[in-house]
Amino acid sequence: MTMNKANTMCLGGVQNPAVSVTEEQEGTYSVDLTCKYPNGKPYANADFQLVEPSGAMVGAGCLDQQGMATVSGLPRTECKLVLKETQDRYEPNSVLPERAPTETYPDSHDFCTFVAGSRAPFWDSRVGVANDWGILMSPSFSDDDFQSMVYEQSRILSPYAIDRNHSHSFSAAFISALYHAQHDTESLEKYEPLLELLFEKVHENGDILRILYQADLLDPPADMLAKLRLLGTGNTVQYMQMIMWTFINQQVCGFIDELVAALDERLAYIYSQAEAQSYTAVQQGVKGYQSALLTLSRVLPDVFSQILESTNDKLLTISGMAMGTIVNSNGSSGFSTTNSEFNAVVYTRTHNLNRPPFITFDDVFSD
Repeated sequence: MTMNKANTMCLGGVQNPAVSVTEEQEGTYSVDLTCKYPNGKPYANADFQLVEPSGAMVGAGCLDQQGMATVSGLPRTECKLVLKETQDRYEPNSVLPERAPTETYPDSHDFCTFVAGSRAPFWDSRVGVANDWGILMSPSFSDDDFQSMVYEQSRILSPYAIDRNHSHSFSAAFISALYHAQHDTESLEKYEPLLELLFEKVHENGDILRILYQADLLDPPADMLAKLRLLGTGNTVQYMQMIMWTFINQQVCGFIDELVAALDERLAYIYSQAEAQSYTAVQQGVKGYQSALLTLSRVLPDVFSQILESTNDKLLTISGMAMGTIVNSNGSSGFSTTNSEFNAVVYTRTHNLNRPPFITFDDVFSD
């Protein structure tokens, strides 16, 4: 904290709100408020209060579109600034970056050759190269070669730039859901990792959707709102209440249908090569994968709908508990009405989206 010749108190930095105080007459003061987000944007159209340590309110008002307001007739006292939710609609600060154009391998032979990497497909004999790629026979649909197909095909189809770790986690979650979809659609937790990882593949604000999806009823509501406030401006409580999860479900299931169709086409090509080589076991294995994919595509809309309905209920509960939540941090919002400037920003909080999802696999090999 520093004091200048004009008796100005500075806390935090230039990005923070300023409180300019002038003495109107002996015993009363006028306060000019300017409130901002950490990125410097004004925190506008929001109710506020000035409250003494005893809890008594000594002033109140509403910030204008520039995040400014004036409160007059204040007594000489210590008080804190209490900011409420803005009336403005929530708007994300940015959208996910779009994926740069890359090779999409429309020809299945080229796709399989690319995915095989340093190996070769079983129908493509090469000197000095193991031609064992594409032998898909796992009854649990867990062949590494198929997971590599899911990894690459999902990256090709996603309109957004997704990092490799995310894509690896997605392909593992897809394989897990593929297996469970054949015999268990009641255990919704087995499909939650796949749904979580789909948000950033299909939606321009998938990072925000994922934060909402990860919300925990045991966490303070103020922390949930602070995470949203870091990524956007506007009324966070209203945003949680207004998310159209039915539309989100249509988006993620549409992506799954597109991915299943593309994988089915690749599998049909592998089947034709196995047929030409008279690899009956591989033919049966590929048919098993194709059938399983159709089942997955059929059951996921209802499974995801149930999960997202539960998510919506959770967010409505959190938003109800968050009504009246203080937007700025209590620990840095105190000042004296005799000081000419006060600095504080709205409360924001970072969130780690890169935590590895817990993917459920059944142990089908142990006795």
